[in-house]
Amino acid sequence: MLVQCHAPRGHGGKALNSMLRHYAAMRDFDAFTAPSDYVSEFYSNYVWDTSFFKTLTNGVDSALFCPMGKEEAKRELAEEIGDERILTTPTVGYLSRVQSEKGASVYLKLSELNPHLLFLIAGPHFGRYESKELPENLVYAGFHPRERLPLVYNAFDVYCFLSMSGEETFGLTVLEAMACGVPPIVPDFDGVPSVVGDAGLIADADNFDRDIGTLVSYPSPVDFSEKINLLLNDDEMREALSQKARARALSFTWDKTARRIIRFFEKLHHKRQLVSPNGLLNVFATEIEASNPEQRHLRYKSILLGMNNHYERSLMGDALYSQRVEEGLVMTLLKNHTVREAEVLLAGFIKDETEAKAILKRVQGLIHAIA
Repeated sequence: MLVQCHAPRGHGGKALNSMLRHYAAMRDFDAFTAPSDYVSEFYSNYVWDTSFFKTLTNGVDSALFCPMGKEEAKRELAEEIGDERILTTPTVGYLSRVQSEKGASVYLKLSELNPHLLFLIAGPHFGRYESKELPENLVYAGFHPRERLPLVYNAFDVYCFLSMSGEETFGLTVLEAMACGVPPIVPDFDGVPSVVGDAGLIADADNFDRDIGTLVSYPSPVDFSEKINLLLNDDEMREALSQKARARALSFTWDKTARRIIRFFEKLHHKRQLVSPNGLLNVFATEIEASNPEQRHLRYKSILLGMNNHYERSLMGDALYSQRVEEGLVMTLLKNHTVREAEVLLAGFIKDETEAKAILKRVQGLIHAIA
């Protein structure tokens, strides 16, 4: 069972709780995949075993998304949408659904802050923004089929990615822009900066400790504006980042991602072969402690039997081994439940998380050692 995780946050906690339920049901040879390391880092706050999370990045068709002649691309797009300012004015690009969670309102603010620049929006439709009074330097370039997107990207001098949704763990349009040699500017939140690396600029963002209305961040229009102007006023920096962007994008091709997926399935297959059945037998008992009748009191414990459920001697020493009740509970639970469910049980009644993790680790080790 392989679960792809794109949305660690958002939707009032529904995404997070859904993931935790999947985690509880997983066997030792199941896994989550996610497009960036951010996802496993995020879930380390909620689960004990983050080894279930494997980063398998998105990819890009580097043959389709590639640099074109900048002037040629600008000219063709200018003719297509009927706005020749693209030929003479530094152009900032945005390619997404034109919605609030994708940063459309912030993009409008950027155009208002920079009347000397041209701001292009390419997307399926203009949504509710059609009824707004828009700045003169904001141009809606319309919808473009996938095979035409490289032309649109190449007409941009700078690409802005402004999404603030809890579902943004990678940023595929950022990678496509980079593959076209267009330097990106992205907000400092979630997994998007890991895509850019040193091939673009990272702008400030206010990140929230929990989502509100599916939003988990607010990109700073002021810092975005400063970085846009920094990049457009420095031809040498822009060219250097353009080269870096293309080179970095080539490490994210779909062919490489496919090979990583195949290797991961092979690893999970080997892991499945090593899973051990739980043949431990234990009982719960009470015993009287102390010989003095006035001092006697009951003690509760679990007793591990030195044989498995086939009546084979699995432990060659004593026939009975005393152990903690908590250890016996975990042994019993792991006969019909996953290790992740045992984790929930221990976390529920043992306050010291370090101790709870140690108990689970000991029991797992014993199961594997005497299989």
